[in-house]
Amino acid sequence: MSHSADKYDVVIIGAGPVGLLASSCFSKWRYKIKHIDKRPLPTKTGRAGGIQLRSLELLRNLGLKRKIMAREPARAYDVAFWNPLPDDTHSPILLHQGHIEKGFIKELAKHGTTVDRPWTVLGFKHDGKDNAYPVEVTLRDLDTNIVQV
Repeated sequence: MSHSADKYDVVIIGAGPVGLLASSCFSKWRYKIKHIDKRPLPTKTGRAGGIQLRSLELLRNLGLKRKIMAREPARAYDVAFWNPLPDDTHSPILLHQGHIEKGFIKELAKHGTTVDRPWTVLGFKHDGKDNAYPVEVTLRDLDTNIVQV
C-alpha cells in the first residue's frame, strides 16, 4: 500500500543522540520535521555511555543539561589529559544512552515532533519539480509495510 504524505522541511533518519540533537534544534527553530528510526524502541541497553564536556556545553545551550544531570551520571575522573589546569574540576560524565535519548524525546514532544518507529528509507530523489521541497523521500513503516512518499 502506498500513499502521499505531507511536505516536511527536514527528514531525519536515525534516533540516536545525534539524530535527536538535530531534530531538537530544527524543532526549536519551528521547522516541520519527519523523524524516523528503524528500531522499534529507544535504546534500552548500553550502546554509548559517555558525554564529553563540549557536548555538555551544547546541551546546556539547548536547555537540556539539567535534565541530563538530574539522572545523576557517574563522572569519569580517571582520564589522562595532556595539559590539565590545576583547578579544573570538569570531567566527562557516564550516562546510559537510553537516558540521553529520553531527554531529547521529551524535549521534541514539547515542540510537536515525534519519532516514527520502526520506519526505514527506501530511497530519495531530487526531481527539481518543486523548488520549495526539491527532495522526495520514500519511507516504509516496517510494521505495516505502508509506503509513504
